[in-house]
Amino acid sequence: MESALHQGLKAAALEWLFTDAGCSAAAAEVPCPLSRRRVDAAGYLDALPARRREASPTGLRGPSPGTIIVECKVSRGDYRGDAAHAEALLAQRRRAEEHLRQIESQYVRTLEPHLRRSDGRLFVELEDWDFERSSSERYRAEVRRVRRLEQAIHGSTKFFMMARYRLANRLYVLAPAGLLSESEIPAGWGLLERAGQGPVLVRREAPPLDVRPERVLRLLRNIAVAATAPQRRTSRSRDDGAIMSPDPPAAG
Repeated sequence: MESALHQGLKAAALEWLFTDAGCSAAAAEVPCPLSRRRVDAAGYLDALPARRREASPTGLRGPSPGTIIVECKVSRGDYRGDAAHAEALLAQRRRAEEHLRQIESQYVRTLEPHLRRSDGRLFVELEDWDFERSSSERYRAEVRRVRRLEQAIHGSTKFFMMARYRLANRLYVLAPAGLLSESEIPAGWGLLERAGQGPVLVRREAPPLDVRPERVLRLLRNIAVAATAPQRRTSRSRDDGAIMSPDPPAAG
């Protein structure tokens, strides 16, 4: 049975999607586009004309339509799911990510300068590199290691699947303030927090994900289905009542 805290977080997620994120449509308990599971809340963002983009309060709306998924977690056990040895795996992932950054900085940049996408910058850390195209087996092996650890941590939950298959342009975890640290958040996800009955605040921005247009439309369709579910249930109940009502007495 769903707890009152979880219900409250879902309601807060919906309010955040409409008021802060700028969604034009949103719903709770939305069918997941690629499985029979449901996501706690999801929203749809209309495209924002270029002349209005700078005025967007969150920067979530872009030149193309987009979607947002919010998963609500009320406890650490609820968040971790069935991931075995989570603490050890998280520590391994942090070390692997640090090692990957070292390889990028000290190895790939030196041996594969053609991967630099930006012109020379005053500060090296501001340069843009296309590391995904690296032919270094050392680098690619470390990338595979990070992905295996990510799957081991979150593979039994919806988190890994949603980011891997890019089910929405932005993915967020919403939790009570202080429950989760940023280092625990899966790759591809952002963190929202709510203290008591206060507003939802962004603790860590979700990175934008490139989602195919047909998948955006699929989630929009599922949002519409979830939003109209109460009306469908009411209509079905009325129809059943009409069918089951006794025949009126015969005249005369």
